[in-house]
Amino acid sequence: MVGMGEFIAGGFVTTALDPIEIARDMGPVMEALRPKKLPIQLPTGSSGWKGRLFYVYEPVWVDELAGNFPDVPIVLTKMGRSIRTSFDACTVVAKRNANVYFDLTDSRAEHLREAVDEIGAHRSMFGTDLHGLSVNCAYDVGFEIVDGAHPSADEREWISWRTADTVYQLGLAG
Repeated sequence: MVGMGEFIAGGFVTTALDPIEIARDMGPVMEALRPKKLPIQLPTGSSGWKGRLFYVYEPVWVDELAGNFPDVPIVLTKMGRSIRTSFDACTVVAKRNANVYFDLTDSRAEHLREAVDEIGAHRSMFGTDLHGLSVNCAYDVGFEIVDGAHPSADEREWISWRTADTVYQLGLAG
């Protein structure tokens, strides 16, 4: 196992709305990930799935969780899903917590550029979790986001694979 896939706080582990309560209820999950520093993915922005409440996709509660478990990498997937307020909240949480990373799935080039400028390319990574829904375009869209952010060669390398290699401990860099 290289990490825990997208985990939604609302309903499975907790029904709490308060960030302190959510972090407390997620404690056992985070403790299981802690020994090997396995990352957890937390979706942000919104969902098109019926019954998924908006608040569980807002990353403000992640600030408490990241602060309580600074040695567990947290990947905020979709980095706000192109929703300005969600992206801003993701950025604030990431700036406050060095263990928070972004993947660019369903985002936009402008947000990726801001993320790289604010938290660094070493905390931003390529992502295409929508491939099951859009097999023919997910990678192309991801590449368009990266290209539109105009990364330097070094930034592109981090976004393309180095960040994921680091976070998921893949051993690609040797």
